[in-house]
Amino acid sequence: MQNKQLAQTVDKWRQYICNKLANPRSHKDATELLKKLNNNQTHIHSAVTHQSRIIIDKIVHAFSESLITIYDTNLFESICDIIFSHDGICAVMLSDDTKKCVRDYITQSPWLATLHQGFIRTLDLIREYVAASYIDTEKSNLSLHNHINETIYNIINCWIISCVTLLFCKALFCMPTLELNLPYLFFVAASYSIVDFAIDDNTTKLPIVKTILKMFEQGITCHAEIAQFQFAEIPKHILNAIKHLIQTYNHHADPNTTKLNGIIYSMATEKECFKRQRAENITNDEIITLTINKGLSTGYLILAGLSQDIYDLYVNSDDDNNYNHRNLFNQYCILLQLLDDLSDYTQDSAAGITTSAKLFTTYPEFAWFVLDCLLDFLQAIQGAGIFDKWLNNGFNIVFVNYWCYCCNKNNKLIYDVDIELINLITANYMFDMEYVLQMREQKHKKKYELYKLILRDQTQFF
Repeated sequence: MQNKQLAQTVDKWRQYICNKLANPRSHKDATELLKKLNNNQTHIHSAVTHQSRIIIDKIVHAFSESLITIYDTNLFESICDIIFSHDGICAVMLSDDTKKCVRDYITQSPWLATLHQGFIRTLDLIREYVAASYIDTEKSNLSLHNHINETIYNIINCWIISCVTLLFCKALFCMPTLELNLPYLFFVAASYSIVDFAIDDNTTKLPIVKTILKMFEQGITCHAEIAQFQFAEIPKHILNAIKHLIQTYNHHADPNTTKLNGIIYSMATEKECFKRQRAENITNDEIITLTINKGLSTGYLILAGLSQDIYDLYVNSDDDNNYNHRNLFNQYCILLQLLDDLSDYTQDSAAGITTSAKLFTTYPEFAWFVLDCLLDFLQAIQGAGIFDKWLNNGFNIVFVNYWCYCCNKNNKLIYDVDIELINLITANYMFDMEYVLQMREQKHKKKYELYKLILRDQTQFF
């Protein structure tokens, strides 16, 4: 986006959030609209809730194993086996004809094939990145091993979010194909991991964050050598990682002005967040503006991965239809940031980081507000007619369940405080809430073996 367009967009959504704060939906209206949009409620019963334990367990196991066997197995058939197993939810709900349609859709989908191939290539890029960043570090350093695992996990997580956003854009703008600029998306995911780690660490000092951001910015704008910077207190593996990422971007990511502007916007936003999100005198207007900029900067950083011609066609075009779709994309980006703040509330509070949750006295109040914004978004998508009925229903279910999941991560802040909210989450969440949290703990334990899975035959470096 151009600077004038960006300023107008930020102002538009600042007004939207201020209006929502001043005129929220009643809980009754929100509950009724949620029931209307989230049509999965007819399927929620004790048998399905029980079976969700098996489904979640299988999915976690399958994707843990896929990090080792992804080269040797048919990903699509594995997905179908999980979905249509005799004890699975879909085995109960769907007719044989519907199962066949879903199976055909999964096995024949060109964008699923693109994602599969992209993930394999991204794993290769991660291997190269880890080897280049950590090869000359202390082999027996356990804390460094944990840092590597955290880095790999964050890169994969960010890569998946990027792909989901691009899939949404594909549907939103009716793009003929799914574009995955893999070196660029890898650069975005890996650089985000470095910057986010530095910002979230409450022991990090502002000069260090500024230096890291400046190294990225000058490395990709001026092709400055990394040796020109002062590296006080920045670990060697971080320096190696930044150098490798700058080389990846400059040599393989098809750099252009759009990508550069997206990166600069994102890093300027991160710098402002670091400066203000721990300040005691931060105002509500600042919180709202930071929230909007953080959501938009992440979204457009991902969108910049499109080729310049496609980006100009859909984003820079003055066509009224594309203008309306850009508004939906902006709404999507801001909603994802609100959901992220909702999900990470406990972690952010412990680190002393101010987010949009600070606009509210209690966590349940914040959860109701995010639900209000979510319902607006789902109504806007439905009104735009982007998806057919089948996909639109699925889209609603995914977002509603993600909101439930975010709340469930912080359920101790809701129980005995807002029974109405707990009942609403229970009525709309397709999965067993307690079991999901247990599997989340298991996931985080397995995360600390990631470098063994990712590197496989290269583990002699460590």
